Amino acid sequence: MKTTRTQILAATTVIGGICFSPASALAQIVGDDVLTALNKQYSYQGFTVSGGEVSTSGDNVTISGATISGAEGDFALPDLVMEGVESDGNGGYTIATATASGIEFEEDGAKFSLGNIVVNGYVIASPDETDPILRSGIAKSATMGPIVFSNEGQVGFTAAGINMDIGDYNPGQPWTSSLVMSDFTVDTTVLDDPQAQQTMAALGYQTLTGDVTANGRWDPATGLMTAEDFVISVDNAASIGLDFALGGYNMELIEAMQQINATAENEQAAGMAMLGLMQQLEIGGAAITLTDASLTNKLLEFAGQQQGTNAEGMKAFAKGMLPLGLAQLQSPEFAAKATAEIGSFLDNPGTLVIEAQPAQPIPVMQLAAPMMSGNPALLIEALALDIRAE
Repeated sequence: MKTTRTQILAATTVIGGICFSPASALAQIVGDDVLTALNKQYSYQGFTVSGGEVSTSGDNVTISGATISGAEGDFALPDLVMEGVESDGNGGYTIATATASGIEFEEDGAKFSLGNIVVNGYVIASPDETDPILRSGIAKSATMGPIVFSNEGQVGFTAAGINMDIGDYNPGQPWTSSLVMSDFTVDTTVLDDPQAQQTMAALGYQTLTGDVTANGRWDPATGLMTAEDFVISVDNAASIGLDFALGGYNMELIEAMQQINATAENEQAAGMAMLGLMQQLEIGGAAITLTDASLTNKLLEFAGQQQGTNAEGMKAFAKGMLPLGLAQLQSPEFAAKATAEIGSFLDNPGTLVIEAQPAQPIPVMQLAAPMMSGNPALLIEALALDIRAE
């Protein structure tokens, strides 16, 4: 599904951005000029919009039947309606609302659809804009949905939609954003693996429902990007949260990434070049939080039945095996603490946190040696890894 993923990214990028807009001055709107400005902007993402019909009515512009081209090929762009278009007098524009009926792709029997796309406060920067954020396209907010994934006609995933809100962008100042994917549903009866279907049915999870939330903050002055409360919650099961701090994500890196997108011949070449850029990133900290909502005991009961015992018997067995399994980490101190904390979590399922708290940010490339050494203890030490039950 490589091409499909690229198409989805391209279409959603062209339809909207993710940030905020400055004020603009009223001027005569020419639809073809708006399309030209869009193409300049999306060249930084490696895309080009061409063909189709451009119509203008007052301050509204509609692009119909256009084609979007990228490193992985061409495909049709949904009709795009832009309302409240205003010129800044320098070749840039602000758009009060941009809407599209949705996008849909199908490949090898797998189908993805994303409907009712609405982007508010979208900005098309002037051609001479040098700020890499402004020239890539920003907006105030966006909503899209419903979302549907299916395979061979069987719907496996749906979601009511995605809502994104982005704080005002002021060059050089911290920038915030938030995202909610609401009311997702996963039908596990359509899984390809019959054994997986049986397991989910036995656990009472033939249908999974929940939502996803995330909050982010980026400081261009320091290059520090943080994600907080990125949580996937599954009703009557568990939630898993991720928090991290990533350094080195500065304006220079963004400009270099835009240059790669604009010049790379294909997705593979772009990926290799991006990998080289990632060397400047630093890990400042990270945490994974598992919060139980009945899943743990259900798993213990299910595993116990498979072994001819019950949940209590399986819990005792698991706690007894922990020291042996964790010994493979080659870090006796961490293994001892992990044994105690995981055991405590199994006795009273609540929250389990695995956290990396290095004393100083660690360049990503410095972690390569511990990861390749075959000695997990080196990685545990480098990241100052900790675990605790709460």
